[in-house]
Amino acid sequence: MTASEITLNLDRPIALCGMMGAGKSTIGRQLAGITGLEFVDLDREIVNRYQISIPEIFESEGEAVFRQYERDVLQDLWAAYPLKIIALGGGALQDHQFAEIIKTNCLLVYLNVMPSVLVNRLKGKTNRPKLKNEDGSLKSKNELETYIKKLLEEREPLYRL
Repeated sequence: MTASEITLNLDRPIALCGMMGAGKSTIGRQLAGITGLEFVDLDREIVNRYQISIPEIFESEGEAVFRQYERDVLQDLWAAYPLKIIALGGGALQDHQFAEIIKTNCLLVYLNVMPSVLVNRLKGKTNRPKLKNEDGSLKSKNELETYIKKLLEEREPLYRL
């Protein structure tokens, strides 16, 4: 099927959710190419707006501030042009009020990826604050497996809204 063969009848944006490493940005770009809709990576928009990297936000301002940035940027994106493909951050749905807003205003699509695939995609990534130990070292493969499984167990009910 080609882009010209697809007819969209959307009345709201498509929001892609799932764990870090699930492919939200990759799938989002591909889906945007097929549909002709704009693609927005929420993390990239935060970096562009606040001129600070995600790891730096986590380190200097904390996760709560980062989550507020997510909400602010997403609301501004909706106001500018509501129909688009949006890649949410892996933890964006942890705030239940924000999750309800997304569920109400978006077609929410969960990219469900097996933990072993996530571990393979994420091992060695230095740009992900959640993949580091408290001393700043990267998690070992075993630590990463344990962490990903625990995080997925916590977040999956939110992704399946």
